[in-house]
Amino acid sequence: LLAGKDWTARAKSAETAREAGDATREGEERMYELFDELAAKPLTGVLQLQKSLRTTPAVRLDTPAVVLVG
Repeated sequence: LLAGKDWTARAKSAETAREAGDATREGEERMYELFDELAAKPLTGVLQLQKSLRTTPAVRLDTPAVVLVG
């Protein structure tokens, strides 16, 4: 969050529109890099877990079942 605010402040304080545009593009690139560094791996894990849960068989309570213990 702080990284995004820093780049926003840099773009707002730019003297020209070109400098503001450059700061915005550079900020976007840095935010993508930060996301890849910090959040991409955990998010990928969550997505894989979500996909695996889709293939989990549904439990039907109205049918007999055999349970093995031990």
